[in-house]
Amino acid sequence: MVTLQGEPFFFEGLSHDFGNDERWDIIMQDIPIPTEETNYCYSLHKVPDGATRYYITGDTPNVDNELVHHLVVYGCFGGSPFTEEEAQRLQDGAICEYAMGRCNSFIAEWAPGNRGRAFQANMGLPMGSEVELEYLLLEVHYDNPRGLEGETDSSGLTLYYSEEDKEIEIGLFATGDFQPEDSLWAIPPGDPFHLYEINCTPECMEKGLDEDITIIAAGYHMHGTGTQMELGIIRDGEEVEKFHTMKYYDFNYQPFFSNEGNDETWRSIDNQMLV
Repeated sequence: MVTLQGEPFFFEGLSHDFGNDERWDIIMQDIPIPTEETNYCYSLHKVPDGATRYYITGDTPNVDNELVHHLVVYGCFGGSPFTEEEAQRLQDGAICEYAMGRCNSFIAEWAPGNRGRAFQANMGLPMGSEVELEYLLLEVHYDNPRGLEGETDSSGLTLYYSEEDKEIEIGLFATGDFQPEDSLWAIPPGDPFHLYEINCTPECMEKGLDEDITIIAAGYHMHGTGTQMELGIIRDGEEVEKFHTMKYYDFNYQPFFSNEGNDETWRSIDNQMLV
C-alpha cells in the first residue's frame, strides 16, 4: 500500500538542533577539481564502528566551491563492490571517473536551494552491518564551463545518526529517466513547450517495492532545461492523485516538498503506477 503522510521534516538546515545524535562528515578531502566542463568525482566512506544498526536522523550540506552542481550519497548494500586497491583509492582521496559499482541506493542528496533535512523523532533511515549497509559512496558533480584551473574542493554532506530504535524506517525511492545511450530524447526545434512523461509501471513497482510504503515528501531535479514537473499516480489507466506539482522549477531552488496536510491513502501497488 502507498500512503501519504505529512510533516516529515523540519527545514531548519544548519540551525536545527539534532540533540545527542552523532554527526558524520562525508566530504571530499581538498581534491583538485578537473578543468573539463562536466565531471563526477567519488569517495568511499565506511559506516562508523560501535553498533550493528544506526538510524540516520537528518543531513546538512557542506558546499565548499561554487563549481559544485549537486551532491549524492549512495548506499553500497552487500559490502564494498570495489577491489581492495580501488577501495583504498576511494578512501584515501577521490576518483574522478565513473565508480558507482553496486552503490546505487540513494541515501542523501543536495542541490541548490536545499538546506538539509531533519526527520521526525520517530523516523530514521537504517544503516550498518545488520542491514548490509556498511559503505557509503559520495558523488560530487562539478560544473566547470570556464575550465578554471587550480580549484580544489572539500564539499559533502553531514549525516546525523543515532543508535536509538525508530518506530518508522524510511528510505528514498527514485523514479525518472536515467537516459541510457540508446534512448536519448530531444526537444523538437522551436517547440515552446514539450511534455515528457515517465511512467513507473506496475511491473517496475513490484520489482522495487515488496511491502507497503508511505510517501512523505518529494524532490525534483531537472538540471537547467526543465521548467515544470509533477508526481502523480495512475490506477487502472486513470490518474487518481497528484502528489505534488512544481509549477516553476528553478535550478537554484531545489528543496524537498513534504506532504503536510494530505492524508489520502493510495491503494495496493498492484495495477498502479507512478508518473
